[in-house]
Amino acid sequence: MSIVAVILAIISGLGFLLAPSLCEGGVIGIVSAVARGKEIKSGDGFNIGLANFFRMFEYRLIASTFSFAEFFTIFSVIVRHLGLSSVFFIVFAVIFAISLITYFLFLYSEIFIVLEKKSVINSMLSSARLAFGNLQHTFLMWMLMLLIAARVIINIVLLFLIPMLVVFVTDFFVSQIALTIGVILGSAVGLLVLLLSAYLAGTLHVFITASWTLTFLSLDHKRVENLI
Repeated sequence: MSIVAVILAIISGLGFLLAPSLCEGGVIGIVSAVARGKEIKSGDGFNIGLANFFRMFEYRLIASTFSFAEFFTIFSVIVRHLGLSSVFFIVFAVIFAISLITYFLFLYSEIFIVLEKKSVINSMLSSARLAFGNLQHTFLMWMLMLLIAARVIINIVLLFLIPMLVVFVTDFFVSQIALTIGVILGSAVGLLVLLLSAYLAGTLHVFITASWTLTFLSLDHKRVENLI
């Protein structure tokens, strides 16, 4: 039983680590192809994601150093050691500004990687130039970032609510019926809520990726052919 649990944990860990890079590239390629009226065949998304997997994975490793998650990690460390002081607010503002600026400038990096087959560094540089040269779309970017923030908040809330809901349902049925039935019903409710939250978060992520891809295509009119 323990060996099975270890194998499942390894598979889940690899999936969590590798699947985002694979799926993101596929979504970008499919959205671009549909926008240009290209016929989509079964398996095209997987093939596009696989063809760009290593560069997408490399970019995500680099981007994780200035992501919002990394920002909050640094934020918690600063609070723990410095406390809430004037120095804290200054450091907080600087780190937050750096995280926000880098996120803004490298917004199109993954799209350059998939659609133009550029290297990671060249994609980041091209993204910075494109973002800086089209500041009129800042409002759209802000709206999409708000959606991303909303997704993060929803995930955090669900992360705390799911265990609470499972415990509540299990305790209720255990006190009323048998232990086995209570555990089964509690686990079923928790699994249902988990699947629903994953579906909503995935739908929102695809929407955001598609929106940025379409924005990218509308900003740069030079790429008409040989995008994928």
